[in-house]
Formats: sequence, C-alpha cells, structure tokens
Amino acid sequence: ARPRDHVPDPAPPLAEFVDVIRSHVEETVRYYGEGSGFPRTRKLILRYLKGRGFPREVKGAVSRLSSREGLDDLSRMMESSPRAPLARTCGVASMDAP
Repeated sequence: ARPRDHVPDPAPPLAEFVDVIRSHVEETVRYYGEGSGFPRTRKLILRYLKGRGFPREVKGAVSRLSSREGLDDLSRMMESSPRAPLARTCGVASMDAP
C-alpha cells in the first residue's frame, strides 16, 4: 500500500513522453511487423495514457492505430492535447521506474 502522503511522479515534458511512446511502438513494429506490431502496441499506449488526463479522442485514436501514418496522427493529437501529460494519479509506476 502507498503511504498517505504519496506524491505522484512528476509529469515528463510532453515531447519526451510522446517520443518514448513512439520509440516503443516503432521497436515493436520493427520486431513483429506492421500487421501484428500495431495491434500489440495499443494496450501498451493505453497503459502510458492511463491516469494522465488525455481526452477520450486520443484514446479512441489508439484503438484504431494500424499504420505509421496513424502513429504520426496520434503523436500530433497527444502533442496538441491541452491537459496532458499529467502526473499519474492512478498509482501506476512511472516511466522511469526500473
């Protein structure tokens, strides 16, 4: 259990956050190929977004991700999102955790 005085991990800069997600997606697609790699990354991306305040339009775009062009569109959506990324508020470990 978390201590009551737990402070959420600080949010990374938005550009860094998007770059980390893109890097993971690109590596997965390189390994599995586009046909299998993009569907595999959808759950991973949603895990990154969970508890960070991204609007549902961004999450909806994740569910349709199936190409590099879609990844570019998703990256632009995340970068233009007015409220993100927030520090995690749902108790999920930070991106920097070992």
